Amino acid sequence: MSDPSEIPVLPLSELPVSSFKQMGLVPETKVRILEALEEEPAHGYLLAEKLGLSHGYIYTHLKELREEGMIEVVEESEGKKVYGLTQNGEYLLLALTDLE
Repeated sequence: MSDPSEIPVLPLSELPVSSFKQMGLVPETKVRILEALEEEPAHGYLLAEKLGLSHGYIYTHLKELREEGMIEVVEESEGKKVYGLTQNGEYLLLALTDLE
């Protein structure tokens, strides 16, 4: 996939999110990660601990979410990447939580 910074930011009205969660297109784990990152940026180990998931499982989802343009590295120090939501990630989370 191309560089995530090249993914265009779409207005919420253009995101086809109404059926994402219902159809299982956005797995619950990814939604939980997005919700945690909405609260505060975090590195993978902290997310794994907070969500009760294995490190390998978290990093697989973080990689996918980054490639999809939903999250980005907001800080990197001592070999740890701190992730935060992109604008598209915020829009997706907003749309998914509005469905509930």
